[in-house]
Amino acid sequence: MPVTDVSNRDTTDERARGWADSVVESAPLGMESGRRMVSSALEMPLDTGPELEREFGATLPEIDDHAEGFAAGLENREPEFDGN
Repeated sequence: MPVTDVSNRDTTDERARGWADSVVESAPLGMESGRRMVSSALEMPLDTGPELEREFGATLPEIDDHAEGFAAGLENREPEFDGN
């Protein structure tokens, strides 16, 4: 569910919790990298963002969770991330 989904007042909390649960199940190292990137981006000029993204993204293919996520997608199954 994209963050841009719209819901009515009666279902907002339930949908937000569902979205948060799906984020928690994501690759832990990828999520940490994304969190650091967003935090860093808030303190730098806009034109340095692409360089920062390349730096953070360059390390992700080297981790086991990246390979597991890719393999799971190809095999149409849920990934089993272990944080390595």
